[in-house]
Amino acid sequence: MNIYKSFVYMFYALDAIYDEKPNEELGNYLSGLNPFLFDDEGSADPAEYEEFKEAYAEQFGDKEPTTSEIYEFCRGYLSKNAPQKAIEAFNEFEKDDWIASFDEAEA
Repeated sequence: MNIYKSFVYMFYALDAIYDEKPNEELGNYLSGLNPFLFDDEGSADPAEYEEFKEAYAEQFGDKEPTTSEIYEFCRGYLSKNAPQKAIEAFNEFEKDDWIASFDEAEA
């Protein structure tokens, strides 16, 4: 699992919760995270992806993390860097659902 794909899946999880429970604060955060605005790997606000990428590299280095480790990383990353509504939204996304979403994408 590469850094960008992990970032995209974090975005998907937050976006799924936003679809269920729209919230202005979360919506604004998602606008900056949006990894699909440009053709390259990144986010609508380039600083968002760069910050994520640096934290990911610091956490995992050259190691290939498991989906469970990525889930825990994203939870920790958001708790330090995201607004409260984003933290709450990600915490609603169950670890088993996170892992299943990766498995479905790989199939």
